[in-house]
Amino acid sequence: MCKSSIISLHCPLTPENHYLINADTIAQMKPSVTLINTSRGKLIDTKAVIDGIKSGQIGSLGLDVYEQEDSLFFRDLSGTIIQDDYIQLLQSFPNVLITSHQGFFTEEAISAIANTTITSITDFEQGNPLKDAVQLSVISYQLSVISYQLSVISYQLSVISYHFTEKTPHTPHPTPYTPHPTPYTLHPTPYTPHPTPHTPSLERSLGQD
Repeated sequence: MCKSSIISLHCPLTPENHYLINADTIAQMKPSVTLINTSRGKLIDTKAVIDGIKSGQIGSLGLDVYEQEDSLFFRDLSGTIIQDDYIQLLQSFPNVLITSHQGFFTEEAISAIANTTITSITDFEQGNPLKDAVQLSVISYQLSVISYQLSVISYQLSVISYHFTEKTPHTPHPTPYTPHPTPYTLHPTPYTPHPTPHTPSLERSLGQD
């Protein structure tokens, strides 16, 4: 971290990494470092970051998230006096960019989303294969793997419980777990919708015989 000119955060928020960026970690960074956070606001101690900007330890800051964003982002506060002094101060710095959880909102990204959506709808209507469809077989396989792993954990817990309740030494299971020799392979034929979509009859829709 002390050698990095740019530090970008890409991780979930957990109890262990709350305020991952704080006064101590900032002090270990390279002077004039560029810090970017597009993950979760509470990964950063805002006060410590402000102090780092003032001292020059942080040369520039890019935020797509903010720890108090729930009361600020996605709201029209143009006629409101903002009570959050930290966000006001950050916005006053010329070397700070805040995109308010809209980092994806670029012309290229929106165009790609629109094109993918329209293409999928058109393919479905025309009975063409859906290249962006979620493969249910993949989900089913992943769930089966998770189920097996849970059964292994359950067995291990039962062994531990047996050790605590019995004096007899434990004998390991005669058949140890062996991963399946054949890895999962996607089905070669993607999902294709039925060429003739179902259309309910007008009489049935109106409740008539």
